[in-house]
Amino acid sequence: MFPAVWHGYDGIYGGYVLARVIESVQVVDGFIPLSVSIQFTGAVRDVTGRWRVEVLHEGVSTAAVNVELVQGHSRLTAFGKLGRGMTERVLDFPVDIGHLPDPMSLARYNFAYGEMRYESFLDHRLIPAADDVRRQRTEAWIRFDETSQQAPELGQYGLAAIFLDAQPPGMFYREERPAFVPTIDFTIHFAPGVRFDRHAWHFVTQSTMWATREFCVEESRLYDRHGVFIAQVRQTRRVVWANSDSGQEGDR
Repeated sequence: MFPAVWHGYDGIYGGYVLARVIESVQVVDGFIPLSVSIQFTGAVRDVTGRWRVEVLHEGVSTAAVNVELVQGHSRLTAFGKLGRGMTERVLDFPVDIGHLPDPMSLARYNFAYGEMRYESFLDHRLIPAADDVRRQRTEAWIRFDETSQQAPELGQYGLAAIFLDAQPPGMFYREERPAFVPTIDFTIHFAPGVRFDRHAWHFVTQSTMWATREFCVEESRLYDRHGVFIAQVRQTRRVVWANSDSGQEGDR
């Protein structure tokens, strides 16, 4: 059901699952995604399952789509809000990225979970900062690399989700680090009129809003190479420690 290259630490890599959900809401002709909210009710596995996609509403300017992934039981539900007839932005606030180091001058980031096959798709360069800064905020350059393998099933909206989900959580920069931090809910909002080059460098920021030993909330923003805003995410993650259970059926 999912390409083997996207296998993650505990099931399918969450960023790829998010991307596939976002691609699946695009079923109403003439409409583009404004936002997608996803709730996980179980870890997504590489087993047979069923996607259920239902158009709940199609109006003049907006449409609504519901998505569910069932693998034995419901693994996730999602709600997508779509819009059409959008003109150019009348308010827009690009960020100044002229002072940032060139991405090619930075070391390629290796995922904290250990080597994963899907890392070959992500050329990811963290901008240098001290650990005490990264506990609250990280900044990075990222681009999609299809040199060794193609991923034609991913469009610009799905790739934006992967870029936003790929950043290391602030919890990873504490002296005591969790084993991993799976997403349990995820809401993404897209800006209209973006010219998205899947292989170009993008600037991404991530801020940890709060964290306990059980959960954390993070907010991320994605910009193009010129600082133009593309999308933003807020997500809740479950914090899993090395000596705890990584998750049972029905619990992500």
